[in-house]
Amino acid sequence: MLGKNKSRLVALLCCSSIGIVLSSSIVAAEGVVTSDYDLGTVVVTATKTNQDIANVPASVSVITSQDIEHKNISSVQEALQFLPGIFIDQSAQGSLTMRGMDSTDVLVLVDGVQQNSSYNGVVNFNMVPITNVERIEVLRGGASSLYGGHAVAGVINIITKGVPEEGTSVVADMSYGSNNTWKKAVTVNSRLSDKWSLGVNYEKRSSDGYRGFYRAASANTVKANTKIDASADLKQLSNGTYLYGGRGEKEWEHENYGFKIGYNLIKINC
Repeated sequence: MLGKNKSRLVALLCCSSIGIVLSSSIVAAEGVVTSDYDLGTVVVTATKTNQDIANVPASVSVITSQDIEHKNISSVQEALQFLPGIFIDQSAQGSLTMRGMDSTDVLVLVDGVQQNSSYNGVVNFNMVPITNVERIEVLRGGASSLYGGHAVAGVINIITKGVPEEGTSVVADMSYGSNNTWKKAVTVNSRLSDKWSLGVNYEKRSSDGYRGFYRAASANTVKANTKIDASADLKQLSNGTYLYGGRGEKEWEHENYGFKIGYNLIKINC
């Protein structure tokens, strides 16, 4: 009888220990999840007024300049693809879909100014260098009552960096990748006086592109089909065949300029 009581006591203590471990694990997990959300973030896109993101009655995400730096993000498209409900086509143009709707149904703003083409609604997401982005606010879901017909799927508001309180700030960025891919960008923001400010940015992206879909054949086949001497004019591969055709050049180039000037109507006396 005593042995049975001891067995029950040991089993009870084991169950209690397991319960304590599970409880502490759940609390720790909840702590991790909570820490991923900055409940003090203030957004303006959802309601056109300053509101804490925790109180906004909509699906809103914010990408900050700190996020861009920590994740080594190189473009606005790359920043957006980290968000749920958004898909970026991995092409040079980088077209976007939000919740299954294409970019013509997504309103894109830069500092509150619409960037969608009046002709077809398409947006050039390369127009703002990532080095000049302070934060990106993304509102998922219809917002036509606030923003008009382009905001059927949602709104993307790109907010650029402000000018320093005094002096001039210069940010330059240059990177190189495979297929002779280059990105060169420079952003200059300057405080001209207590009233006037000036911002200028420039970015150029270029690449030779990946040339795939080559056609290869033996020298006799190439000569019969093209009437040229393959061994004299074409590149020979390791298996002895020759490259004699493809889909042509795939090089591309984007060049964007930005300019903004600000005037402070109200002088704040500290």
